[in-house]
Amino acid sequence: MGTSFLLFGYFFFCDFFIGVAGSSTRFDVIPDVFGWILLFVGCIFASRFSQKLNVAKYIAVVMLLPSLFSLLHGIGVYRLFYADFFFARIYPFFETLFKLLFHYYLLFGLRDVAEECGDQKALAVRLKGNFFMTLFCFFWIFAARVAYQIAPQMQGYCALIVAFSNMVYLIINALTIFKVYREITVE
Repeated sequence: MGTSFLLFGYFFFCDFFIGVAGSSTRFDVIPDVFGWILLFVGCIFASRFSQKLNVAKYIAVVMLLPSLFSLLHGIGVYRLFYADFFFARIYPFFETLFKLLFHYYLLFGLRDVAEECGDQKALAVRLKGNFFMTLFCFFWIFAARVAYQIAPQMQGYCALIVAFSNMVYLIINALTIFKVYREITVE
């Protein structure tokens, strides 16, 4: 059904950066662009079971290009006029919004699959609950990014809030997608 691709795609959203201190050049060891590719492939396989997963597939395509530019910008290959401003000030909000939309369509699409194909009512309730937990985490991510824009001296605290919120929603959703992978078999 494609849930294995979805599960492995989540691995690439963990942020591990290598860079020189005091430099704008930094490299994400496991880039998000590969995660979006895997999520796109997983949604291709799963989209035949739910229209919401079809929308999630298109959101994954939309996020491929900015995540590729973010990777190239971070390692210093892609430097254009105002690129630093875009990736420091605008892209985090854009990314947060599209990730939230993606998770809405992904989790509710998997919920449709659980209700219709697998007849898993408990799993469907869990997927709905996971979206609300994901929404809560994205609220904190968005709030921390706004706080950083207003008060840059709070950078350390904001980075901790974003990292913790990312970790929580990634682990919760990865475990639930693993449960979907194990329990739903569609023919």
